[in-house]
Amino acid sequence: MGNSTKLWALLSVGVVLVACGEDKRSREGENGQTHQELRYDLCGEPATGTEAAAFFDGDLVIVGRVHEEGISHTSAGVTIALNLLLNGIDVREWSEREYSFSDGELRMQTGDHLIGLRFSWRGDGELLRHDPFARSSWVRDVDVDVDVGWDGVDVDYDFEPGPLLERLAEEVEITGDSLSNLSISVRIKPEMLAVQVFTVGRYEDLRGRLGDVLDLHVATPTFNLDELREVIEQEGAGLGLDFTGTTLDSVTYDAYQEIFEAPILLHRDEDTWWFEGDYRSRIEKRWGQVYTHGNVSNLEANHTAYYCDAEEKRLLGTAHHDAQVAGGVFEFADGRKVPYGLRSLRE
Repeated sequence: MGNSTKLWALLSVGVVLVACGEDKRSREGENGQTHQELRYDLCGEPATGTEAAAFFDGDLVIVGRVHEEGISHTSAGVTIALNLLLNGIDVREWSEREYSFSDGELRMQTGDHLIGLRFSWRGDGELLRHDPFARSSWVRDVDVDVDVGWDGVDVDYDFEPGPLLERLAEEVEITGDSLSNLSISVRIKPEMLAVQVFTVGRYEDLRGRLGDVLDLHVATPTFNLDELREVIEQEGAGLGLDFTGTTLDSVTYDAYQEIFEAPILLHRDEDTWWFEGDYRSRIEKRWGQVYTHGNVSNLEANHTAYYCDAEEKRLLGTAHHDAQVAGGVFEFADGRKVPYGLRSLRE
């Protein structure tokens, strides 16, 4: 679906409602009722303030995972691709990293998260069969000849070309006076490669909530490596992210949520990564379904509207929070406002 995405980032079962804040209506009803005693209509399901809070609780935990895991790991994968474009490959450095390469895919496990890059040849789309980070893909049967003379040390190298050397290498530099300290740097031909970045993570028992499982999936479209810098740094551009397959199965909140639309763009300004876009999700509860439609960005205030129907005609209310997801206000369709968020939790 092109650059459209499914934002696992805002997999939310809702917002944390707390009975505090400056708006008196969020603390006390017109008849002196406390927030816990106020009645709310959750898409036809009657609920007290406490029950409403239980329904919305959890949103910011998931949003935090977006900032902490999803975008950060995806941008890390894009950074690897960008380094290939700008700096090439230091084979010796990569030999000290923990990674695997198979069927065109570079995979690196970082805790609960997997970062991957899928390489293919431009034109025919065939996956790269040989590991571009391994020495044997560039040179084989290397022989080092060291000649010590009055004028200094002269080192010559004799080798058989590896399977990627002729097709992908623009320039190869070999240094070292023995096989044990041999270093190989390769400047690749970026116009020959297409790349897709993906990241996958599974988080169980989120924040001590036993039985809650969050499956995060993020992928970029396949892009031409030589065009990457322009895509992520040009004003008004960005690299699309796809969150297809991201779900939250929550025992704690008796809910299942999936993201089904989220066109998010990832952009870089000097050394800073930012993202922004819209998202839609569906939340299944025992008594029915709720739909969300909002925006997510690390540059400005965010909002999420909650609807009782897929057509987004029956508005339940809208959550407003800042870019750091540190606090905000949920405004029901009838105008009642309730503060929520991490800042509220600390008060």
